[in-house]
Amino acid sequence: MDNNTIKISIGVPIYNQQKYIAECATSLFNQTYHNIEYVFVNDCSTDSSMKILLEIIEEYPHLKKNIKIINHTANMGLWGSRNTCIENMEGDYLTFCDPDDWIEPVALAKMLDIALSNNADMVCLPYYENRLNKQTKILYKPNAVFDLNCNYNNVLYYNFWAKLIKKDILKDTDFRVYKNIDCWEDLCVLVRCATIANKIVIHNTPYYHYRKENQISISNQRHSEILEQHLECTDLLTQWFIQNNLADKYSYFINHLKFTAKIKMLRGANINIKRWKETYPETNKMIFSFHQIPLIYRILFKAVDLLPTWITQSTASIYNIFYTTK
Repeated sequence: MDNNTIKISIGVPIYNQQKYIAECATSLFNQTYHNIEYVFVNDCSTDSSMKILLEIIEEYPHLKKNIKIINHTANMGLWGSRNTCIENMEGDYLTFCDPDDWIEPVALAKMLDIALSNNADMVCLPYYENRLNKQTKILYKPNAVFDLNCNYNNVLYYNFWAKLIKKDILKDTDFRVYKNIDCWEDLCVLVRCATIANKIVIHNTPYYHYRKENQISISNQRHSEILEQHLECTDLLTQWFIQNNLADKYSYFINHLKFTAKIKMLRGANINIKRWKETYPETNKMIFSFHQIPLIYRILFKAVDLLPTWITQSTASIYNIFYTTK
């Protein structure tokens, strides 16, 4: 099949990104590969994001027929915007770009070439982390493979962007972002995709630029929201694995996910040792098998598990140094 007959759909969820949307859109419109469908979802932005996007589109009149703009009538959050993107994509392969990020001109051409030459259902790339004036390559380990029981909760494997996914793996299944899940929304979809993909290729050359500016400290309220979403996502995924008779095959991944989900109970102003011990208690027996977590933190976690709750709760301030996972 001629590469040029293969359509790639790229989805961009937008909410108040007036500072960066021009750079993002320009990078998408300047791809060396041309058979691209662009799906922009406006999640009720209140700034000038859409005005700026429309101005950029006017600079590329030849692409207008390939551009879809969907405007939500009510703010749905990232989970809703991701799903709207998926539902409106018609390409043979699907990918995403966040509106504050950008991609290299050859990104889509390279990903498609890798997919076709390897007959892959999914292509995974590393990325550049751009923080102010510093750019860092975030690479996969040499000879890395996409194995749920080995990769645990590594952001390299479970972000929507820097992936190219065959339509029938994502769109033609029931794999959508779980409702009201804005944290781990990509993980909860890609994990399911990984279980049915016949072949997943990791190509260790980055073409995606992930913008990570200095972030404001998470408020206690937001901290609690993230915790509850992580727990809900974990419960929904666990149930999905059970329903599809995959729980035994991926038991190590499920237990690591459960343990990671509850870590935030040991951080912030509202540390709750009792709840931590009672949530997924079976995972506490596996603490030393979670090798992705540094040994010093595994020792601390085990101490929290073994010591009486009143002792650990009374000295809770020391747990602000605990390991966290995005």
